Amino acid sequence: GVLRMGQPQSRAQYILLAKAGVCAAEYDPDFGHKIKSGVVTQILSSEKTTILRRRMTDFLTDSAAKCLKNYQNKPNSLSNRKMAAAGLASFDARLEKDGMLPSDAEMLDGGKAKIIDITTVNDNDSIAAGTFNILYRRRIYSSMRYIVLKAEIGQSVVVKESEV
Repeated sequence: GVLRMGQPQSRAQYILLAKAGVCAAEYDPDFGHKIKSGVVTQILSSEKTTILRRRMTDFLTDSAAKCLKNYQNKPNSLSNRKMAAAGLASFDARLEKDGMLPSDAEMLDGGKAKIIDITTVNDNDSIAAGTFNILYRRRIYSSMRYIVLKAEIGQSVVVKESEV
């Protein structure tokens, strides 16, 4: 592991660090120190992912596991399975309300931001074996890593209201 590293001085150094999966900070005179390359390396592969995604994924799975501990070793009844799914849904809804997760309304294509499925991932054999599966698919916010400003400024620019 890295114990200490000096401040990268060039764009090429930041690119090398990002390729290596090292999250590098830079000093911005307007904001102070901030993340320049918000990537980390996955533990099980060399795939790079953003810090936001990694931390949010860990937070959601760790929190869901803690929430579901309340149902561990209870009878594998439909009622208990529904209560476990409802507990997870309640946790998820609070995060949406607090603005930490996107809601279905924020999906541009009319799709869903989440699914909590306990029906299609279980069958009589899995229930008999004492296994209760929950499929939790969740969209999270991405970071605005690339902000593109498109500007037309000049003496000959004609401004018209665009159709929405």
